Amino acid sequence: MLRPSLKYSLVSAFTKQPDLPAFEGEALVFGSAPDPILPRETEPETKLVSVNASQASLDRFFDDPPDFTFMRSNFVRNRQVDTEMVSALANRRTKRLLLVCTEGLNKTQEELSAQLAPNLKILGEAGYLFDACTLLSNAQRHLVINQAVEGRRRALKSRKVTSMGVFAAAACLHMGARRVTIAGISLNQSGHSYSGSALPRAHVTRDQQVLRLLAKRYGNRIVSTDASLCELTGVQPYDGPVRTD
Repeated sequence: MLRPSLKYSLVSAFTKQPDLPAFEGEALVFGSAPDPILPRETEPETKLVSVNASQASLDRFFDDPPDFTFMRSNFVRNRQVDTEMVSALANRRTKRLLLVCTEGLNKTQEELSAQLAPNLKILGEAGYLFDACTLLSNAQRHLVINQAVEGRRRALKSRKVTSMGVFAAAACLHMGARRVTIAGISLNQSGHSYSGSALPRAHVTRDQQVLRLLAKRYGNRIVSTDASLCELTGVQPYDGPVRTD
């Protein structure tokens, strides 16, 4: 049997690059942690990036839908947090949905389309709309993160997975964002802003590891509004005014 690190190295070597759009401006990645702190203002043309159903908390701050929504596929498990996630997305819209298959590793686009068809059906039945959709395999998620922390890949050759929020931040940097501000991403708060389920925060060790590597590589190109997260990861704090409403 292959060691996990070797297995992931081999899979990564044969993984097709995902079809991600490039952009050069700023991005605001808005996660699902409770009580998020938002910047008071954003630069013109800032890309608004939501995670799973975090956009349900953005309506009172932004008129336009998110530019990108990174979403896990395992909401079909019908746990309470999954049904609450789908309910929170009902009758909402994103410009581009990036749906990540959370089961298995490397898959062709045909396999992804077949496997994720039920997920898209559930979203459609809830009235959730998107202008474009990109399907990603688990292997492509690992590939993008490894490329985002270029030069430090050995530390990431493992079976551990990264949360959608941290993956979204890494992907935006990989796509060329000049700066990424992360809000609503926490390593120590349980629960979700759109859910009454006080589930413990998952992926903490892996998220901390990836954020540390991103901070080392990108410096002030990645900042956070969460002081605790900055202390735990070395990500630089956002130094602008924040919303208090």
